[in-house]
Amino acid sequence: MLFAVGDSIIRGSSVADNLPYLPAPGSIKGALEKIRDASVPERVSFDFVSTKLLIKGGTGKAVLALLKKIGMVTQDGIPTDLYKQFRNRNSGGAALATAIKRSYSALASVNEYFYLLKDSDLKNLIIQVSGLDKDNKIIGLMFSTLQNLKAYANFEAKVPDEPEIEPIALPVNFPDGGAVRGERPIGLNL
Repeated sequence: MLFAVGDSIIRGSSVADNLPYLPAPGSIKGALEKIRDASVPERVSFDFVSTKLLIKGGTGKAVLALLKKIGMVTQDGIPTDLYKQFRNRNSGGAALATAIKRSYSALASVNEYFYLLKDSDLKNLIIQVSGLDKDNKIIGLMFSTLQNLKAYANFEAKVPDEPEIEPIALPVNFPDGGAVRGERPIGLNL
């Protein structure tokens, strides 16, 4: 990853780069509420974020990047199934919990129940996994972003799968190789 800082370009590829965060962590709450109310767009673009979600400027761009990073939209901006499931208040908490577990997998690799940790323990885990100094401002942003996401997540619920299809009852084959009376046996009838 490349980061522009002033006129300098910094290369980064640490674990810290993989832990999602926003420069204004509270902005995700407004975005999530508005995602539930807005219709599903063909693409979640900066125009959608600024016009429909009402999050303007750099904060809107950061929210769009976060939605991509947590898997609610593809890199092309196409809403994923998690995005669509999140809009349903019954499945939304489970969908966001799935997104959190996937996007914060670096935390889960150390403690699979990271989302249940007390605040101080979670901060310490972020410090450990990110490799950043405990006084680094980004630690607080990572923590706050995760806390704001967790407020909408339900880690106990299960994301609904595809609807279950009733199994089709096939004729029972009898030991003599015949099928139920009046039906042809299943197999290669050449």
